[in-house]
Amino acid sequence: MKKLYALLFLGGMVFSLSGQVADRTETDCSQNSRSIHQVLGEGKVLIIASKGLDCSICMSHAPQVEAFAAQNVGSVEVWGAMTKRYSGAVPTCTEVNNWSNTYNWQNIFAFVDQTQYYYDLGTPRYYVYDPRDSSEAYNGFSWSDAKDKAEEIATATSLSTTEVAKEPEVEVFAYDNILVIDGTISLHTNVEVIDLTGKPVYNTLLTGINGRQELEFNRPGAGIYLVRLSYGNKVVTRKVMLN
Repeated sequence: MKKLYALLFLGGMVFSLSGQVADRTETDCSQNSRSIHQVLGEGKVLIIASKGLDCSICMSHAPQVEAFAAQNVGSVEVWGAMTKRYSGAVPTCTEVNNWSNTYNWQNIFAFVDQTQYYYDLGTPRYYVYDPRDSSEAYNGFSWSDAKDKAEEIATATSLSTTEVAKEPEVEVFAYDNILVIDGTISLHTNVEVIDLTGKPVYNTLLTGINGRQELEFNRPGAGIYLVRLSYGNKVVTRKVMLN
């Protein structure tokens, strides 16, 4: 039985249910793979930096990006989507590894952007994804703006996690077509699963929670969902990633 991640977020917290970013898996030159939803499902802010190996601005900013990644390794993950700005040629792994060694990229997940998926009108370009609702929080050319937005989100997420300690200890996860609620809340608890556009995909009423409850439900598509437990005037929200 495989647990598919459950993250704790502040009960009653207002989520910005903007569009969920598309998932995408990238693989580095050592054959290590990471996916966008995997990172966000771990509760980390994700910065993707589109960097040109032949871009002088990219080179000058490279040490700053590594320093930031090292300082925020527990709350922010940084990817380097490596391309070439001027020639349009696909970089080789040797070139990417040389870059990582030159700029000491020890905390950045660097990979060859084979199709220039992250390249948009030039490099460097930065994308910031928010783990609270899996939305795109920043898309632009400013490293300063990108890191400031990532720090802002990381701080807000950290404060929310601190507040969660005051909530009942309830864990929510899913496997196969089973939704598991493990913990004690209250009698007459409404369970609602919603996607990140705000659309309900499952709803049921429990007459009580006493330890582990396993609920059969029609499993929606892969992605990140919110599970909202409502009882009395209290709301507990959990975040679940389904593969």
